[in-house]
Amino acid sequence: MIPKIFKKNNRKTCFAVIDPGSYEISAVAAEWGPNGEYCIHGTARGDSRNIRKGIVTDARVATESVAEVLSRLAERSGCRIREVYSGVSSPSIKLIPSHGMVLLSKYGREVTEKDVRDSVRIASALRLPLDTETIHRVVKGFSIDGEFGIKNPLDLDGVKLGADVNVVTINSSALRNLAKCISEAGYIPGGFILSAHALSRRMLRPEDRQCGVVLLDVCDRITTALYYKEDILSGCKAVPNGLDEVMLPDGTIDEARLLSIAGCVRTVPDWDKATRMIVTGDGAMNESLIEGLEKIFPCPVGAGTLLVKPFEELPPETISYAGPLGILDCLREEKLSGSTGMNPIKAYWNRAMRFMERYF
Repeated sequence: MIPKIFKKNNRKTCFAVIDPGSYEISAVAAEWGPNGEYCIHGTARGDSRNIRKGIVTDARVATESVAEVLSRLAERSGCRIREVYSGVSSPSIKLIPSHGMVLLSKYGREVTEKDVRDSVRIASALRLPLDTETIHRVVKGFSIDGEFGIKNPLDLDGVKLGADVNVVTINSSALRNLAKCISEAGYIPGGFILSAHALSRRMLRPEDRQCGVVLLDVCDRITTALYYKEDILSGCKAVPNGLDEVMLPDGTIDEARLLSIAGCVRTVPDWDKATRMIVTGDGAMNESLIEGLEKIFPCPVGAGTLLVKPFEELPPETISYAGPLGILDCLREEKLSGSTGMNPIKAYWNRAMRFMERYF
């Protein structure tokens, strides 16, 4: 019998984030505060049965695993959980660069938040196969009237606003099957975050993300390589090869098979410009794997270390919650990006300019 959502009215309503790993599901219950920050109310872990990094292999058993972990999380946090956000991974992950442009005014005017949103939306409107969905839109930068390299175009004057976006796509079935497990467990699927991208928020230092770093998430049957430069996700590649393929029975690494993981990194654009490589996932605990990667790549290779914020109260096994914490950080960034308002005088001026442009 699959446990359902708690129905006690005196419980606080929260949302949950889960990261279905290779062997266990880690979950965190949280609530948004008035300042846009999140407050953690509880944590829980459980076996990940028939879910491998977000890929469902048996719907019934996977649903039971999700339901058990979330039921335990509700008991520990004392909250009533409704929405559930999840990490996901798949060999079908791809990153597609794209560009879009909007006309501000033929007379020129200041860029507003709506203009920024419209330019990003147009840049993200790709013609994708029916079995593919967009999971992330990473803004690289903007341009105004042909001037590139603009990080924040708000309040700048111009005629045309362009946006450069990296669109991350994934096979639709990976999202649908995981969403089905969450909904059949009695919860509302809130959204999905690429697991390796969420880990980068907690495993990479800010200076590494600026100078150029490769995050290599090595799990039992899948490896995901991400490249960050100037704090932007610039490259992404995943292959259906993991630690199980390169491990020998005596616990050593098969160097010939290790080249399959190395090939995943080498297909990421600009990987050779990285100043450092950080290994996460199951491979982070294997010293032989890290030593083998050091022989192949010229940059330093090391295991990831979890970055914990001062206000977070976590259990001793903190590293197990790196995925959910990274998902929380990604959700917080999305929430804060659309929370600012506009000066009413500027809004009136922009409306007047649009009126002049239309009738004169």
